[in-house]
Amino acid sequence: MDWRWWKRWVRQEKCAFSLENPTMTQSKRPSSIVAFEMVMYISMVYGGVITLLKAPEVDEKVRSIYTSFSILVVLPLTLLFVLLIARGRRNWAKWGYVMIYIISAPSTFSQILSDLKSSGITEVLIAVQVLVQTALLFLLFTPASRNWFKKDANA
Repeated sequence: MDWRWWKRWVRQEKCAFSLENPTMTQSKRPSSIVAFEMVMYISMVYGGVITLLKAPEVDEKVRSIYTSFSILVVLPLTLLFVLLIARGRRNWAKWGYVMIYIISAPSTFSQILSDLKSSGITEVLIAVQVLVQTALLFLLFTPASRNWFKKDANA
């Protein structure tokens, strides 16, 4: 595959990050965005571990669907949103991620509350992950983050 288009695109500064120089925008990014990105990566690994721990608790047919969906859909989609938000500086990705979170929150919280009654360790781990991700959403709306997401790069 010919990657020259990527180099031209990066040289024209149409993207906010570069494979050749990944620190190109590091100094410009607010600490809240850097923290969001780092903790989201940790949360995704943590979520993968939870998926593997929770898999034996469900029957075999559901386990294969649950694990496959988590690994093949949820993880890459989350990674894409984190990269577009933290490195790509895409405001639409921020709002898209927030909307997905809001739409999925009621079912997630009701599932956590019903599962916590069984007091299993995986339920507690899931609750911690959801609380951390909820707190991370607030980092996207700090004054420094809002200014960073504005279209004018010099703002």
